[in-house]
Amino acid sequence: MKNKIKLLFLSGGSLVGRNLLDVLSGRRDDLELITFNSIPNAPSLFEYDKVLISPSLVEDGDGFRKFFLEKIRAEKPNLIIPCRDEDVEFLSKIKSENLLIEYPILTGSFEIASSFLDKWKSFEFSIKHDLPFAKTIPADSSEEILNQFLSGVAFPIIAKPKKGFASKGVILLCNKKQLEALIGNKDYIFQEYLGDFKKIEEYLNQIEISGIPLFHSFEELKISCQAMVGPKGELGGLLVTEHLMKQGVSVSVSICKDEKANWLARGWIEKIILAGWVGPINIQFQKTLAREYFIYEYNGRFTGATSARYHLGFDGLGIQLKL
Repeated sequence: MKNKIKLLFLSGGSLVGRNLLDVLSGRRDDLELITFNSIPNAPSLFEYDKVLISPSLVEDGDGFRKFFLEKIRAEKPNLIIPCRDEDVEFLSKIKSENLLIEYPILTGSFEIASSFLDKWKSFEFSIKHDLPFAKTIPADSSEEILNQFLSGVAFPIIAKPKKGFASKGVILLCNKKQLEALIGNKDYIFQEYLGDFKKIEEYLNQIEISGIPLFHSFEELKISCQAMVGPKGELGGLLVTEHLMKQGVSVSVSICKDEKANWLARGWIEKIILAGWVGPINIQFQKTLAREYFIYEYNGRFTGATSARYHLGFDGLGIQLKL
């Protein structure tokens, strides 16, 4: 009997895990799908061949590390795949320590993974590698740095948690008084707003007249580049898509036909590969009213739009498994 290929997912109960299950549907006869997950009642867990309930990586890092090393040696997976940003950083650290060299891990270097997880480090990484990232400073910057930042951007300004995803905790600051309330917060960054300022102004004026809608969002069309990088730095595939966002989740995904956006994205991916990245890489960027393109986030993993890309003809996981 032929041995099945073991794929082990960290946080397989997440939205990304759900997407990876979807794209493997109908072609998993030769696969054994295993996941570590800290939440035992996530609905998608029932679709894995084996589920191991783990300590929380975020709340009990030492406990998770001990659990991980013990279970990996017992399960002997053919490939370990992260589904959340914290998983990416954790696995890259394990990889850098050469603790499990016999088990392939789908991440790049620890330095880059840490840069992807922290939005201030993402800005520093971008400067170092000549990548056009939205102007960003830590919220606890000195008065001099803060004033320099404010002289180069206009309100509204975005305040984001340094570590976060799906727009959770993101605030749009419309004036100096709102910004001052967050100055000194070591867990936040301030970032220039890349969208249409007029829409914000019109919205605020409308609120004065008719009140605040129960549900509202300022998320605009974003552009996303997903690429697959092999263990020797080979680019296996790349797709640039446009996403209509609601509450931090893609509700509509289409292939981006903007030639400049595609050309720029490929160049950015090549720079990140040269920096030492391996595995899936996602760049989120936006086109400004001045028709310039700026990056505002990196993810060293598959994303919540993996299934949508698959249905558009881009089999990211399939490409990665062949590299």
